[in-house]
Amino acid sequence: MPRGVIAQASIGGEPARQANGARDGGLIRLQPRAGLRLVGRAKLGYGLTLVGWEAGMRVAIATGLLMVACLSTASAAEIGRIKSVVGDAAVVRGKSATPATAGELLQVSDVIRTGPGGRIGITFVDNSRFAVGPNSQIALSQFEFDDTTHAGKSLTTVNRGALAIVSGQIAKENKDAMQVRTPTSLLAARGTRFVVEVAE
Repeated sequence: MPRGVIAQASIGGEPARQANGARDGGLIRLQPRAGLRLVGRAKLGYGLTLVGWEAGMRVAIATGLLMVACLSTASAAEIGRIKSVVGDAAVVRGKSATPATAGELLQVSDVIRTGPGGRIGITFVDNSRFAVGPNSQIALSQFEFDDTTHAGKSLTTVNRGALAIVSGQIAKENKDAMQVRTPTSLLAARGTRFVVEVAE
């Protein structure tokens, strides 16, 4: 039995043509066409369960997994967005560096790098804003935010250069939750606006 499957359907008999799908909170339900019978239930992870009928169970599971992957990737990926870029600026993700572009989505562990004259403006999902100055290297080390309760935490690592910050909902909810690490210190947001500078 495949990993994650609670009860797998045995596809037998005449397969029906189609089953309609609907998503209800954390449950993906397939509503059967006439004549279909329930034959299995598959756990997809992320708290989602797929209930399937004889018609195309394998297709239904594949579609459900694809939906879950897309939803989880979208929600996990977007912690912020680049709003402006001037001069030499790049986003390093893993081992690859690409030129920074306005509108680009940022993820946890991305590193923002600017050269001489380079600047980047960033807005995060909690409405905090960063202005990265020239010759800077800033790592987005940690970012969690609940847009309902506004609870969360962020850790930004300034390895070199200058970072101006306008704090957002995370710091308003808990001033200790927004932190900036430098090579010599760990700072917590104690005001709405502040600047961190690290000499090369």
